[in-house]
Amino acid sequence: MPDINFERIAEYANELSGSDLKEVCRLAVLSRVKDAFIKGKDLNNETTRMIRESDVIQSVMKYKQTIQVSGTIPVFEPLD
Repeated sequence: MPDINFERIAEYANELSGSDLKEVCRLAVLSRVKDAFIKGKDLNNETTRMIRESDVIQSVMKYKQTIQVSGTIPVFEPLD
């Protein structure tokens, strides 16, 4: 299993919610599936590459671009 530095990912995704992170993970998986499909690889084959930290970070960056374009950037206000 590849080493994934979740603290590094958290630095990129610090303003995302849990729901956002779930979507980011889904996007990372879909990206790998799409890549394997394009290359004609069997997803059940052990030679198919697992998800890496870079896949998740790339998905975070893509997701952030999407929410910026749609204008749904969360605004954090102090609770006190």
